[in-house]
Amino acid sequence: MSGKGKGGRGKAKGTKAVSRSVRAGLQFPVGRISRFLRKGRYAARVGGGAPVYLAAVLEYLSAEILEVCTISHTMQHHVQHHLTSLHTSLTTLTQRMFS
Repeated sequence: MSGKGKGGRGKAKGTKAVSRSVRAGLQFPVGRISRFLRKGRYAARVGGGAPVYLAAVLEYLSAEILEVCTISHTMQHHVQHHLTSLHTSLTTLTQRMFS
């Protein structure tokens, strides 16, 4: 076979590249996490779904922490409009959910 037929692998001309984060519907960078997993030598081989799953877990955990921090922050302070690392530290220390 010459490989010039219509079927087969590859993308058609004129299509834009879509990142794995966009395909998975995530905000965290799947490609960067994949690179860290490969360069970090955590395993000899890293599957294709592992960085997507890890990015989803990290995004979920960070969203939960930020949600609890913003709830406790708005209950305590009504003047400031931003969260600092002190707010996250105090919230994680005082909340029973994180202990």
